[in-house]
Amino acid sequence: MITLRQALSELQQLEKQIRNSGPVAPDGLTIDTYSPGGRDVAYARLKADKPIFEGKTGKLAKTKTSILGQAGSIEHRNYEARVTRRNALKEIERLLIALQRMIDSPIWESAPTIPPEMRVEKDGERYSLLVDGEGQRWALTKATGALKSWAVLKPGLLVIAL
Repeated sequence: MITLRQALSELQQLEKQIRNSGPVAPDGLTIDTYSPGGRDVAYARLKADKPIFEGKTGKLAKTKTSILGQAGSIEHRNYEARVTRRNALKEIERLLIALQRMIDSPIWESAPTIPPEMRVEKDGERYSLLVDGEGQRWALTKATGALKSWAVLKPGLLVIAL
């Protein structure tokens, strides 16, 4: 069985391999294919969210599209690989964040046990009232049926330590 730390390490290695395999497309860049005038030949073009491509010769303004040539051309396949790398890296980043959160604050930590010197005075839906050997009252909160954390009870006030 693989541990979370091993999975995290493997994802980090995969991320390095992808980055070393070639250029990555920037965010907001997509590839579109089209057939101008209903022709049988399809062309590919890059589309960006912001104007980043050089305009036609003589124009100073940047544009949001750039023609890659016929669909399936080397340049078209090259940019498809860049977009695929970018999407894979985004997914790996999302998984790395989720794994790190699981490592930092695991939800499966065992519930505390009631010490032998304490007795349960009242068992409610959200918490159990406990009394220790010195008469100090405590609350043990429940989460999904398991005891979760200790809290001190003061007269008329329940302070829950999460």
